[in-house]
Amino acid sequence: APSPYEPPFDTDLSLRLEKMRNYIEDPEGGLPTLLPRVRDDMLSLADYLEDQSLWLGSVPMDDQTVHLQQMLGTSGIDKLIYIGFSFGGGAAGSAAHTDTRRAVGAINLDGGHQSTDLLGAAVQTPYLAFTGTEEIIPFFYNEFFFEHLETMGTSPIVTRARADGKHLDFTDYRHLDQSIRAGFLGLTHTV
Repeated sequence: APSPYEPPFDTDLSLRLEKMRNYIEDPEGGLPTLLPRVRDDMLSLADYLEDQSLWLGSVPMDDQTVHLQQMLGTSGIDKLIYIGFSFGGGAAGSAAHTDTRRAVGAINLDGGHQSTDLLGAAVQTPYLAFTGTEEIIPFFYNEFFFEHLETMGTSPIVTRARADGKHLDFTDYRHLDQSIRAGFLGLTHTV
């Protein structure tokens, strides 16, 4: 199915919704088919950290164990905020929605949600979705997600915000010299 994130853009809201639904429900759709796997990886990591927090006090302490114990003792595994950038931002929202035991929120840094789980569905935890201002898309690309379609834009736990910057400004890549960024990302143009 054609991507709703590429021209031509529909000005009609119902046509954009239909295009989005077709895109994320396409079994051959590429990125949308990967989001559940990335979400499950995030959930597996949370499970692993939770398991580590249960037995850390009974094992010999090496440097790695000490650091993990300090991190878990400070942050607590029972109150996770899932955070992701770009495609990982959608996965973070999906993980927080799925992890009803530990999740207390999700932060999506300039990522489109590309999965059916939150299309027209209300998130269970607070959700913050940032998007950059320099986008070629003339609409907010998560406009059909995180809330029921009938009451879109009214949830007190969903915040959509535009931040001044480009997509990669949400990462630490922007602090690298341009020649390093280009080589690292395999690009020859300005990022």
